[in-house]
Amino acid sequence: MKNKKILWVTQTAMLIALIVLAQLLSNVIPPIVIGPVTLSQLITGSLVNLVLIVGAYIAGMSAAGTSALISPILAAFFGIIPGKLPQMIPVVMAGNLVIVFVVWLCFRASNGLGKSSAVALKITGVAAGAVLKAATMWLTTEKIVVPVLHIAPALETKLVALVSVPQLVTAAVGGALALLIMPTMKGFVKGKR
Repeated sequence: MKNKKILWVTQTAMLIALIVLAQLLSNVIPPIVIGPVTLSQLITGSLVNLVLIVGAYIAGMSAAGTSALISPILAAFFGIIPGKLPQMIPVVMAGNLVIVFVVWLCFRASNGLGKSSAVALKITGVAAGAVLKAATMWLTTEKIVVPVLHIAPALETKLVALVSVPQLVTAAVGGALALLIMPTMKGFVKGKR
């Protein structure tokens, strides 16, 4: 029992440390606009999603879910939360938890399946997780944050834009990268999926 707690703390700390490193990159990457995202947002967001998805695969829902909750608090601290509004912390938490839960559920369900079925389910989980994360963040922002905080229309447009397509893009890129590297990490997975 003690070893399981130590393993959980270690895995969660590693996930958080990797998220911090990814978020710190946003300070050194120039804000070049690439379609609906900036280069900084694309790299940082994709890396954070990569860590969360690989965390769900290796460490399980508990460690990855804890990291998903801590990540937006750190993002606010580093000034990279959407709209630079601390009220967006719960929105990002919800989106992060959705992607972690969906991919973890699909990864877990893929155990015992044939190779092609397992791969298909993992790809489905990553794609569904990306879509559901973006949808959760968009709906929560549009239907709760904006009306409750009485956000001005100009800021509303910008805020909603920050949590829709860019979240889908970064979750999809992070998920694609995770799918590429997860097969090399099978030795790290010990019944957590």
